[in-house]
Amino acid sequence: MREHWKADQGEIVFDGAGDSLCTKKDYGDFEMLVDWKIPARGDSGIYLRGSPQVQIWDPDRHPTRFPAEKGAGSGGLYNNDKTDKNPKPTA
Repeated sequence: MREHWKADQGEIVFDGAGDSLCTKKDYGDFEMLVDWKIPARGDSGIYLRGSPQVQIWDPDRHPTRFPAEKGAGSGGLYNNDKTDKNPKPTA
C-alpha cells in the first residue's frame, strides 16, 4: 500500500501526508460503495478517473471562509463543468 496509507480494522486510513491512494490498473464501468469518516472541519474527496472529485466534507467545515457552502452536504462533483459543484443542503 502507498506510504501514509494503511489498513486498520477493516478501514483504509490516511495520515494526511503524502499522495492520494489510487489503483494500479484502469477499470471499465464500475460501482463503488463507500462509507467514510472525517474529522470535524474535514475536507476530502474521491476522484473518479482523475476528475471530477466527489466532495466529502464536514457540512459546517469553515462557515466564515466558505459561507455559501455552509450546510451543504457531501457529494458535490468538483472539477466538473457540466453541473453545479455544490451538493444539495443536508437533510
